[in-house]
Amino acid sequence: MIKKLNKLNVMENERKGLSRRKFISGSAACSSLLAVGTAGMATSCMMSKPHSGEAPIARVALRPFQLLCAICRIGEGHTEKDCDKIKQIRENPDIPVTLVCNAGDIFAYQDPDTSEDTHGSFEFNRKRDLEILQRIDLPPGVILPARIVLHRIWDRIESPTGICDCGDMASDSCKGCPKANSGYYEKGREISLRYAVPGWNTRLDFSESDLAGTQGAIIIPRTKEERSQAKEESIRAMYKAEAISVRPHILLCAICQYGLGERPPFETDNLPEMLQYILKKPDAKIRIAEAADWMMCAPCPSMNKYGACYNVKGRAGLTSQLRDVRVLHKLELAYGDVINAQELYRRIIERIPSTAPICGTISHGVEAPSVWDDECGHHSESLPEYVEGRKLLAKEFGVTLDDNS
Repeated sequence: MIKKLNKLNVMENERKGLSRRKFISGSAACSSLLAVGTAGMATSCMMSKPHSGEAPIARVALRPFQLLCAICRIGEGHTEKDCDKIKQIRENPDIPVTLVCNAGDIFAYQDPDTSEDTHGSFEFNRKRDLEILQRIDLPPGVILPARIVLHRIWDRIESPTGICDCGDMASDSCKGCPKANSGYYEKGREISLRYAVPGWNTRLDFSESDLAGTQGAIIIPRTKEERSQAKEESIRAMYKAEAISVRPHILLCAICQYGLGERPPFETDNLPEMLQYILKKPDAKIRIAEAADWMMCAPCPSMNKYGACYNVKGRAGLTSQLRDVRVLHKLELAYGDVINAQELYRRIIERIPSTAPICGTISHGVEAPSVWDDECGHHSESLPEYVEGRKLLAKEFGVTLDDNS
């Protein structure tokens, strides 16, 4: 009987080990697996959708402490010691990262082994990882773009004190990392924040001459020279296009910009140029794009090399997509539709009198660092710039507004 129980225990341990390896590597078909974070985040183990025809993006499984170590190495000036996983994040800051640690209990499905433990006992390594996850309010097993995780760390962990050292619990069995109080992490965090791009209107003056001074930062901004060239090329492409590609919700952003008095040239997108073009060309057409499109977003500091938007600390992909489908619902359109541009704007002006139901409730009931928190997502009345822009463009497009609209 004892032998039988031992055999069953071995089989069960092997099953658990296999299950954990499959979860971490993403090699198994696991469409039913769902990890929900304390901040309301839901993630699955589906392969990432490729951008611009690129191959699917590989995942990286990381222990939380390894990201703090990477920031510490920036401050120490030894980024050449980065492991391959951190190098992959440097190559693509939006690569999906699975945060794993030996949490046990109901989170045992994602537990890695102890091969990457450092600086002490199993208990210390568990404590260090869990302390980090507690500070950034995420569960083990969560899958998020690296950029989102890094911004959470930079925003919520100013110092590794109490995380990477043992503090009052220091003993022969708990020594912690000898660099915990060296100041390297704090310096690395300062450098990281100097070059990180939290929003579309940041790091506008970063130039090619600044590249040499980035001091090992993980995220490097697009240079203004690169963005300027992209703007010229995308404007030329827009003028030649049979139909201008635009994602739905930024059609409303163009109205807001118009109400604010923005006119060409505009540095961070091509919306003012697009509006002026279609005002002068009655037969211009617009094609509804599924996401951030190069023709409009080429000069934006928040567009990555795969053509994806990482505005709002990397999380705008969700809020923007929800805005998009809300707009499409109102306009009775679908992705890929081609429509006369002036007719499209007449439909917008008539059917969307306020930004509140499209944009204002995006962040209802949440706050940073929720992935649903957005700078334009907290208003119950139409943005005044939209009200003004809609009124001005109604005259341009021959739309009569009711007194109450």
